[in-house]
This record gives sequence, C-alpha cells and structure tokens, in this order.
Amino acid sequence: YFSENDFNAVINKVKEYIKQYQNSIDAFVLGYPLRSNGTKSERTLMVDDFAKLLALNFSNISIYLVDEYGSTIKAQRILKDVKF
Repeated sequence: YFSENDFNAVINKVKEYIKQYQNSIDAFVLGYPLRSNGTKSERTLMVDDFAKLLALNFSNISIYLVDEYGSTIKAQRILKDVKF
C-alpha cells in the first residue's frame, strides 16, 4: 500500500509491473470520481494530477478516465443480490 498522495512510489511500482509483464501493458484505466452533478471534487483533482504524472512517465501508454459515480452503491447491490 502507498501513503496518500505518494504518487512517486506508485509510479515506481508501476514501472516494476511494466518490466515484469514485459511491456505488455498498453493502457491505464483510472476511476474518475465526479460528483452527481458532473462537477469535479477534490479527489477528482487528485486523479487529474496522477494522470498527468502517468502521462509524463509512460507517454506510450494510453490513459482512460472512467466516471465511477455510483459504483460503490452498484457493487453493494450486486453483493447483496448474491447474498455475499
């Protein structure tokens, strides 16, 4: 695990994974926590900063931001439905 906002440690770990998987990683998919009205939150801005850092370090790898609004509620419903 990483300390919050310790993006450099995360970048170093990603470099290890890329080396381990012999450069077979061709995209990063990041959760993008927008508010219900579509505006950015403090967390969204943090993801923006991290995405910029990824782009600087891995310019040959695509970055996709996926709106994760409501994903926790959806996951909880799925777990409830399967009685987990």
